[in-house]
Amino acid sequence: MHSERLLGYFRNPVHAGELGPPAVRVDVTNPACGDMLRLTALFAGDIVEEARFLTRGCTAAIAASEALAEWMTGKSRREMEMMTVSVIVVGLLPVMFSDAVGTDVMKRIAAPLVGGMLTAPLLSLVVIPLIYLGWLEKKLAGTSKEKNIFNSDGVTNDK
Repeated sequence: MHSERLLGYFRNPVHAGELGPPAVRVDVTNPACGDMLRLTALFAGDIVEEARFLTRGCTAAIAASEALAEWMTGKSRREMEMMTVSVIVVGLLPVMFSDAVGTDVMKRIAAPLVGGMLTAPLLSLVVIPLIYLGWLEKKLAGTSKEKNIFNSDGVTNDK
């Protein structure tokens, strides 16, 4: 029923467990099936140094938790953000372009999510940093404008 790769993650979880503070902790539950995941990650600067999980659920949920913790280790916050956006957008695009039963309702839900997932990274990765750099450049330019009292030959010019 399950692939050997999935069963390998299930049978040999290397990242099972929980990290204490100052690790970041996220708890999620799937209300449809009752699976629960506690994911903890320890950051060194912007990089995930170590990730651990505690999962209560089926074989696939436990294997997916192990695969996620393995994938996260060594990744930057930006890489994880981009993966999240990619998964959501790719998952919702078929709904946006389908005429199957029920998609008329789902399109109204999916459209703002796809739009948000496309604009949020654009804002956080491009627009906001550019605004900040512009502000910083303006601030630094204002503080470095000192009155020059010397001519090019080093003689004072304060007549």
